[in-house]
Amino acid sequence: MAPPCQSPQGGNELMAYDACDPTVSRGPAPLPRQASSAPPAGPPELSTTGSGRTATEARALKVHSEAERRRRVRINAHLTTLRRMIPDTNQMDKAALLARVVDQVRHVKRRATEAA
Repeated sequence: MAPPCQSPQGGNELMAYDACDPTVSRGPAPLPRQASSAPPAGPPELSTTGSGRTATEARALKVHSEAERRRRVRINAHLTTLRRMIPDTNQMDKAALLARVVDQVRHVKRRATEAA
């Protein structure tokens, strides 16, 4: 059995052998876990849903679908803001709206360089 070592504060309490041995790495201190909407990591569950997916795969698909839906909502909200800022764009599709915005930005930049 290995002899006990002293604590860094110089006390006489016994510490585990690994704490005394400088060659034993205990790795970095664990960080507190953040809350996440992602499913916990682990082995896939064996039960399957009606579509042939495991429960873990179905959960992952649901999380991905929700993230995609939030992304589409954000994109559409920004497009709506652009429609309000640029005149005569209410009936344009998204590609035409973006082309009009690019033209407007180029025009404003050209005017800014001419004014300088």
